[in-house]
Amino acid sequence: MEFSRFRFIVVSFAVVGMLFLTTAYYTHEDAVGYLRGTMTIFGQTTVTIHCHASLTEAVAAGKYHEVNKYIDEEDFPSYHFACMESEEVMHLMEFDRGIRGDEAIKRLDMAGFRPADLRELLAFGEMRSVIYRDSTIVALGSTMRGMDLSSYLYSDQYGQNIGLHGDGETDIILPGYKWHTGDLFLAIRK
Repeated sequence: MEFSRFRFIVVSFAVVGMLFLTTAYYTHEDAVGYLRGTMTIFGQTTVTIHCHASLTEAVAAGKYHEVNKYIDEEDFPSYHFACMESEEVMHLMEFDRGIRGDEAIKRLDMAGFRPADLRELLAFGEMRSVIYRDSTIVALGSTMRGMDLSSYLYSDQYGQNIGLHGDGETDIILPGYKWHTGDLFLAIRK
């Protein structure tokens, strides 16, 4: 009887201990994974940011095959801010899974980066880079009329294009949209 009670107590402590260790392990791994951001720097390049007089001129300089109809001065009034011509080192960040825009911005921030805006995305596109022939390049720092809709570059068989990510005719989607694994996020070190 005494041995049985001892065995019950030992087994009980072992089960409770394993549950605690398992919980601690997964909690720790989740925290470490979040802090690491599960992102990698896909590549980096130095880009000259030109101060075009208008958004229309900046889009024309990129010689895009197709441009989303909402990428204009009316929908992107923040494009008209003071600009100095400069060179920026831009990083292409890749996450190992689909990710929402707000989560990607948090992870970029934790790693010491900020998302590129529309002006920087257009300057990157003006380079006619071969990098995004097979990838979508996203600029999470640009907003359309105060909404969290992100502009992006992509290529198809006709050439390079710029749009607002989404589906259907308007090419727009809600802020909770999950970007796909393999999409690249244009970022600049703070």
